[in-house]
Amino acid sequence: MQIIEVDTHKALREFVKFPYRLYRDNPHYVPGIIRDEMMNFNPRKNPAYGFCEAKLFLAVENSEVVGRVAAIINHKAIEKFKDQRGRFGYIDAIDDFEVFRALMEAVEEYLRSKGIEIIQGPLGFTDLDEEGMLIDGFDETGTMTTLYNHAYYPEYVQRLGYTLDVTWYEYEISIPDRVDPRLETLGEHLKKKYHLRVLEARGTRDFLPYIEDIFRLINVCYRDLYNITEISEDQMVYYKNKFFSLVQPDFIRLILDERDSLVAFGIGFPSLVKPLQKNRGRLFPLGLFRILRAFKVNDRVELALIAVDPIFQGKGIPAIIFTEFMKSFVKNHIRYGDLNPQLEDNHKVRNHWNKFEHRQHKKRASYKKLL
Repeated sequence: MQIIEVDTHKALREFVKFPYRLYRDNPHYVPGIIRDEMMNFNPRKNPAYGFCEAKLFLAVENSEVVGRVAAIINHKAIEKFKDQRGRFGYIDAIDDFEVFRALMEAVEEYLRSKGIEIIQGPLGFTDLDEEGMLIDGFDETGTMTTLYNHAYYPEYVQRLGYTLDVTWYEYEISIPDRVDPRLETLGEHLKKKYHLRVLEARGTRDFLPYIEDIFRLINVCYRDLYNITEISEDQMVYYKNKFFSLVQPDFIRLILDERDSLVAFGIGFPSLVKPLQKNRGRLFPLGLFRILRAFKVNDRVELALIAVDPIFQGKGIPAIIFTEFMKSFVKNHIRYGDLNPQLEDNHKVRNHWNKFEHRQHKKRASYKKLL
């Protein structure tokens, strides 16, 4: 077996496409779009390379790729947290401990050569990339914004001396067939009390004037969470192009004050799990059609982000967001909502879902090791 650096376009395609082959027969794996994955590792396309270094590795045996991993150094994280931290990410491999060992040794050797003293992961370039290794819920289907992995991954990582750093919980909520009148009454009361209103949007273009405000609110509200670094202006443009094409107006709720300033928001996406699984990374010839159809015919939504300006925190503002979400979900015949991973110690957010019928069905973790 050899560990080789990814330094050609052909090798990068092998790196990107390996998971599609590894999980070919797994009904719970949700592939991304190959074009987007290639762009993610292109320094000319991904603005994270403006403050990150990355080295990609492939494990090759008998001329066949059997594993992959990325070593990443986020210099913003080093500056913010005042330590020499690096990260591993995008790790996938066959069920062979020696493959995992060889891949992680390559990552560790590279990070040591750069003066890194602690390694964490799996993490992407930033917190808006997929992160965390699945440790529970392997028989549950993934989402389009999370990673899937086999059950042997955490076992092998721990055998290599990695210890638990943080844990995320994932929930599925059941959407009722009508809005709870008590929640609706509370939402209306809070809007009147604090002179707030919900942006009435007919199309994506109505949200565009608020895109930068959304990202700035993310920077403020999420700054104390695990390994968060501030989203740059270039990244705002990048993520706007990447994610806001998926926005359906009914599933994004912006809460404005009397000066039309953004004070809170909630963003969801129609679940694209089924079309992505059928597409296997490709948009053509039928992939785009399947995705567009999922925007119109769907019973599931992914709830990606919720944020409330610190000035309005502790005032019950999420009740407004949930009320507006439920109105839209009932209108669009949505039955289930998949929540983005939530940190184990983020009780304030996790307790929101006690108001709904839900199940905690997946857990994922980030690991660490001193180098």
